[in-house]
Amino acid sequence: MPCADFSQWISGRLAANDWPSIKKLLNEIAYENTITALQKTFTSYSYDHLIIGPIELLFELKAISMLIYRIPWTGHKDSQISLHAELIKQSLGSYDFSVDETKIEHLQRGANALIRKRNKEMEASGSTIKQETIKINELRELKKHEATDFGKQLSTKPVTFRASLLYSVERGSPVPGTVKPQLQGHYGLRQFGLSDQINRECFSDESLFSPPSDISELAKRLTKDELFGIGSEVGFEVKKSWKKDALINAIMESRQAVERLKQFASRDLVQIHPDIQESFGMWLEDVKLLSNLSLCLATA
Repeated sequence: MPCADFSQWISGRLAANDWPSIKKLLNEIAYENTITALQKTFTSYSYDHLIIGPIELLFELKAISMLIYRIPWTGHKDSQISLHAELIKQSLGSYDFSVDETKIEHLQRGANALIRKRNKEMEASGSTIKQETIKINELRELKKHEATDFGKQLSTKPVTFRASLLYSVERGSPVPGTVKPQLQGHYGLRQFGLSDQINRECFSDESLFSPPSDISELAKRLTKDELFGIGSEVGFEVKKSWKKDALINAIMESRQAVERLKQFASRDLVQIHPDIQESFGMWLEDVKLLSNLSLCLATA
């Protein structure tokens, strides 16, 4: 599977109407029998009949859909729809937009048909858990969306990173008040195209994230070999006989070693930048509210 999120690149090529380049990429990451169908379906398709918003959002939604449907889903079709909805949610969360009032009932019907199907399958398997159908009033309340400042900042990041950030928060962290980066994300994101390296670079963005305030907590998450390496790099004497606690104490007494240690934060433990904590919390609430609308768009 490709270790890259190509949605930003495809969005740019869509803006330039550069289908030869898009097709060349699809030749590398999709099966031959799907490429013609993808081009035929998406050449003239646009989300502008459902969503009223900036062209960047419309191109991103289109790119996400193309990349979702080039994956040969061998499992349950719901897996494809669920991932599609998750990525749509992350895209919507970064832009201002409104929903075409005349399309709300159409959007509701598609999503509710899927929810009823899922509920029947759950009932058949003996489960009493049921998903509530989407109410028309709920969609009308969401028809006009204003992205949070944090969400807008995320618009420059790959959509898979936005999803991985939410996934990381939902998975939790061993240290309260921090985020443990789940660089690889869940399996569906990796199928879509997820890069550990790009995720790490995004988590190192100092305008959004910072190392934990208690840097010793980060040190505890590294291996002894990594701690020995930090000591050697900054030039203080380390002994192989030292236990991990002794290594950490020595590192914490060296300004250079602490600065080197902070470079591991984007992989192991970060905090939301203090200046944007409030906006980050608003973004978390915002993307949750967009879940049902995203499912509607994924089934439209």
